[in-house]
Amino acid sequence: MLKRNLLSILVLSGAMLASVTSCKKNEIPDPDPVYQAEWHTSNLGSDALLKSIFFLDDTNGWIVGNNTLLTTTDGGKNWNGNSAKVSDQYNDVCFADIETGFIIGKSISPQGSLIRRTINGGETWIDKVIENSYGLNACVFTTKMNGWAVGEMGEIQRTTDGGSNWKQQEIDQQISLKSIYALDNNTAWVAGDQGSIYYTSNGGNSWVKGQTQTNDSFRDVFFVNSSKGWAVTAGNGSSNIYQTVDGGITWNSVEICENSYLNTIFFADHDNGFAAGQGSLIHQTNNGEDWSKTEVTSTEITDMFFISEDKGFAVGIDGYFAKYY
Repeated sequence: MLKRNLLSILVLSGAMLASVTSCKKNEIPDPDPVYQAEWHTSNLGSDALLKSIFFLDDTNGWIVGNNTLLTTTDGGKNWNGNSAKVSDQYNDVCFADIETGFIIGKSISPQGSLIRRTINGGETWIDKVIENSYGLNACVFTTKMNGWAVGEMGEIQRTTDGGSNWKQQEIDQQISLKSIYALDNNTAWVAGDQGSIYYTSNGGNSWVKGQTQTNDSFRDVFFVNSSKGWAVTAGNGSSNIYQTVDGGITWNSVEICENSYLNTIFFADHDNGFAAGQGSLIHQTNNGEDWSKTEVTSTEITDMFFISEDKGFAVGIDGYFAKYY
């Protein structure tokens, strides 16, 4: 899922370690603690599997999932159903601006990869089905014109004209790609099965495989600048967070206090990150060094999005929705 590039204009401050060897318990708060945001669950009136959440700014956001497309124009206080058909499988949503947005997934009829585009804020949608392909899982746009979508069998689709036309790019594996993150029109990373993370510095004309030293499936990838990034894996009943400090060339595992797998990772700023997944354990990090339990729920979380360090959202199975404030 990523689709996120809000941090590309920020400057990193402070040092981040390549690996962490201890898991810290939540400490007893100070007698007069500074206000800290917390997670609050809300009922969206849906029991669908919610797969992706995206915010363009403080007020405008979208959620997609099984037979579901929801929108908000008030920062997530209220959500409304959208008129786009939902007979197909929706896996991710991303917007380039308030008018131009995309839903990607799998078309049921005809069968193939689905790219659904709006140029009027979601009032109407234009469908493009790429036949003889197996479905898309994640999308990202860096400008109104430039974006990617990735999916099954190593599929990478690239547009430079706002989604009117798409051109397939190649990697050397036919694997399921789960996530993409892009900093700009040239720099991007894709992550997927068999311990695979690829990076490009030339707009996807070529993709280079990073050294991860794992065969587990990468579920999500996130970068705070061109050098430092994180990814989460799921495999063999356990999970890991991996970190790179060289732009994705090499990756090192980070010890965490949880055995169930993780689906999603998001950094609200360069110092504050969250990861979540099955078992719905959410981890928080301070400057990428210390990870600890901050919230547990019985529901599996599939995706997160943060507008700021103290305002975020999470979605999951059975219509799960939570706000962080």
